[in-house]
Amino acid sequence: MNAITSSNTSTSSATEAHHASTSEQRIAALRSIDELKGLTEEELRWIADACTERLVQDGELIFSQGAPPLHLIFVLAGEVAIKCHTSSPVTVFTGRTGRITGKTPFSRFRAWNADGRASGKVWLLELHECQFPALLTAIPSMTERIVRVLIDRNREYTRAEEQIGKLSALSKLAGNLAHELNNPASAARSAALALRQHSELTTNDVRYKLGVKLSDQIAVDSYFEGLNAIRARVASSPVSSSSLLTGDLEAVLSDWLEGIGFEEAWKLAPILAEAEVSIPHLQEFLSPVPPQLQSLALGDLLATVSQDAAIASVIEASERIFRIVAAVKDYSYIDRQSLQEVDIASALDNVLMMLQPRLKNVVIQKNISPRLPKLQGFGE
Repeated sequence: MNAITSSNTSTSSATEAHHASTSEQRIAALRSIDELKGLTEEELRWIADACTERLVQDGELIFSQGAPPLHLIFVLAGEVAIKCHTSSPVTVFTGRTGRITGKTPFSRFRAWNADGRASGKVWLLELHECQFPALLTAIPSMTERIVRVLIDRNREYTRAEEQIGKLSALSKLAGNLAHELNNPASAARSAALALRQHSELTTNDVRYKLGVKLSDQIAVDSYFEGLNAIRARVASSPVSSSSLLTGDLEAVLSDWLEGIGFEEAWKLAPILAEAEVSIPHLQEFLSPVPPQLQSLALGDLLATVSQDAAIASVIEASERIFRIVAAVKDYSYIDRQSLQEVDIASALDNVLMMLQPRLKNVVIQKNISPRLPKLQGFGE
């Protein structure tokens, strides 16, 4: 393969010249190419005058896979995205301002191994192969310079092949992961939601007994109002949390529940502590219930919030699977065009999601401007 190698070098004259240029503008742009450093004014002018100028608009084809290479190409401005005709969605290389590519006087290849398209506006100078003997005669040092180009190109091609392999493997893994996890996660979430709905319709023997023994309908309504208030707090609390305050509250609740004779305080206290349910909340909940029925009411509360917490845990776990799968797909840019608008903030969030298991003891501080624009780039 003949890939355009990368560089960050550019000049103002190169980036601004997207129209028919003068010989002086070409010479100024050629000076930005590392491989031409040290050439005299006359030698640079020879290249500038011997080459054909080519201005390519964003997305246009510069060369196509399988076509014979006929030119030594000087990239004066812009970027060239190179992509093979394979099943991989990965773009091989991005050629940038200030590099040399294409056929050289010593090239042996007979056809391009990839398509090359303009990313943005691209400004090229192309020297036809029929001019190669004259080039080496007019500029003897080009022999050594071209050899260096070939060595660098081979090195970068090898690096790119390794990267392509890794990214292709990641794309396949992400696709398989999405397929294998989405279906069971969807089933788990649907089952949990159905269970939640069913639990609301199921007649509870404990509640029936309480309803019969409570003094009047006002007491019954007050009891269910208090029960639903605690359920709402449990539902809105994190699925799991751990802190000194939570531990202290759990101990206080456990002691209080045991003090009023509830034998399963050790089960109920942790759930209530995570939801930050305090003793006053429990007192309000139990206010319409006679003392002899409070253990029965607390048993009802334990069964209800335990079921709610279990359902919420299943739903949260399935939602987390969806988020991880989405992050992997976004991270590997599955089913996306190579050149696209990249949301840097979203990409960073995806990386953090991928690395979350390794960041348990790490504090991450993000400072991203809300006005950060999307950038044209290559996601993979």
